[in-house]
Amino acid sequence: MGHAVCGLAGLVVAAAALVVGWSVVLAATAWVPFLSTTALVAVTAVVWAVAWLAFESALLLSRRPRAGSSNR
Repeated sequence: MGHAVCGLAGLVVAAAALVVGWSVVLAATAWVPFLSTTALVAVTAVVWAVAWLAFESALLLSRRPRAGSSNR
């Protein structure tokens, strides 16, 4: 369940980043009018993947046993 939540949180972060940076993304993709939609989707997918990996790494690090602790 934790991995799915990380994916969903990453999607929310990607959507928020797209909303906040919409003018920057449009300006960056304006120079390729035929591929602008593809560029928008690619940017969103990359931001989602990076955010998902960051959340996933934080989840795995938080579940890792600490040095010197016993799991008895």
